This record gives sequence, structure tokens and C-alpha cells, in this order.
Amino acid sequence: MVISALEEYDFDEERLFLFCTHEGGGTGHNENDIKEICSGAKVKKELVIYGGNVKSAKNSIVNWIEK
Repeated sequence: MVISALEEYDFDEERLFLFCTHEGGGTGHNENDIKEICSGAKVKKELVIYGGNVKSAKNSIVNWIEK
């Protein structure tokens, strides 16, 4: 469903900020898949936070946004 929605939008010159939480399974090919599906977009480096660290991730999130 998400992929279908992304495929319908024109991402030319848009900036995409990807973030993901997980419990050890990693992010797989998320970043590469989004770059392929949203061709034309400027995809920024993905922020990945381990699920158990979400509550203490505020500084990491702020630093990522500021970059």
C-alpha cells in the first residue's frame, strides 16, 4: 500500500528524510528501495534507531534533522 502511494507521486526535486526503528532485524534495503521508487527525489541519509533506544534518541534525532 505504501509503495503504491509512493509510485503515484512526482518526487522530482523533493527531499526525503527516511527514518526507521527496529529490534535487531535491520532496515534491509529500505533506503535503496525508496531511492528507486521515488526517482528524482533527493534522499537524505536514513536515520536508524534500535527500538530499545527510542526513548533516549532525542539528541540523535535533533542532530540528524540539523544536518
